[in-house]
Amino acid sequence: MKYIILLNLVLILFIIITILYLIYLKIKNRYIK
Repeated sequence: MKYIILLNLVLILFIIITILYLIYLKIKNRYIK
């Protein structure tokens, strides 16, 4: 059970980082234009 919880946490972290990175790219593009 502990391994499953750990995997879920890693997956959630990865999703959050991906979303934050996408937002960062959008903001960066706005400033460039």
